[in-house]
Amino acid sequence: MTRELTTLLLRLWLTTMVLVSTNTVLLADESASQPGGEPETVDAWLDRIDAKADTIKTVHAGVRYERVQGLLGDSQVRFGTLMYEKGPPPRFVVHFDKLVVDETLRFVSRAYIYDGCWLLERLDEKKQFTKRQVVRCDGPDPPARDPLALGEGPFALPITQEKQKILEKFRVELIAPGPKDPKDVRTVHLRLVPRDEQASEFNRIDIWHDREMLLPVRVRTFDDSENESQIDMLNVKLNPLLDPEVFDTTVPSGRGWRGQVVPLPPADDSAAASYPEEQ
Repeated sequence: MTRELTTLLLRLWLTTMVLVSTNTVLLADESASQPGGEPETVDAWLDRIDAKADTIKTVHAGVRYERVQGLLGDSQVRFGTLMYEKGPPPRFVVHFDKLVVDETLRFVSRAYIYDGCWLLERLDEKKQFTKRQVVRCDGPDPPARDPLALGEGPFALPITQEKQKILEKFRVELIAPGPKDPKDVRTVHLRLVPRDEQASEFNRIDIWHDREMLLPVRVRTFDDSENESQIDMLNVKLNPLLDPEVFDTTVPSGRGWRGQVVPLPPADDSAAASYPEEQ
C-alpha cells in the first residue's frame, strides 16, 4: 500500500469518526430536549392531556392568583387553596385567605364554592354572599358543565381539557421554553387564541402543563381592556380523598350576613349564569 493511499484511508476514517461522534452528540441533545421520547407537537400534547383527564378524580393544590388591571395600573395577589372533584357533576372550592396589595399583606377570606349546580361566592370579611345557579339539576343525568373551564366562570383554571373542544374554540400554538416559565417543574407551554374573538372573554390564554402530571400549573389570560390574570397551582396532589362537606353551598345564616340567591330563569332552559367582575 502506498503512503498516499494510507494517508487517504486514514483521513477517511477520521472523518467518519468525527461524523459519528457529532451525530451521537446531536442525538443525545435531542433526547435531552425531549425526555422519554416525548413528541413535541400541539396535537400530541393535546392527545396526552385529553387522555390524562380519564385518570383525574380529585385535585388538591395551593393557588396563587394575580390580577393586573392594565388601564388603572392596579394589581393584587391572592393566596389560597383549591379542591376539585371531577364528578360528574364537577365540583370545586377555591378559598383565598391572604391578599397582597401595594406590597401590604392582609388576611382576607374569599371563597368560591361550586356544588355541581350552584356557585356560592362568599366574602367573609364583609359578610356578603352571592349564590348563583349555573345549571339545572332536575334532569335524569348529572350536569357536566364545569365553571373552571375556559370562559365558563369567574376565572380560568381548566383542570381537565378535551382536545376536540379546545380545537373548536381556539387556535393552539406550542411555545418554546423561556426564562419566565414556572420554576422547579418541567412544563409544556401552550398558547390559545380564540377563533371567534367576539365570543370569548379573553383574547389570549397561556397554559403551562406539568409534563408528568399533565395538569395546568400556570394559566395566564389577557383581555381587550389590558387586564391580565395569572393563576399558579402549587404543591399539587392528584386524586386525594376529599371531604364532601367542603362543597356545601348553604348560604351563611349568622348575624350580619347579607346577599342574594339568583336562580336561572324558569322559562329558558339554556340560560347560563353570569359572573360578577373580580374585585
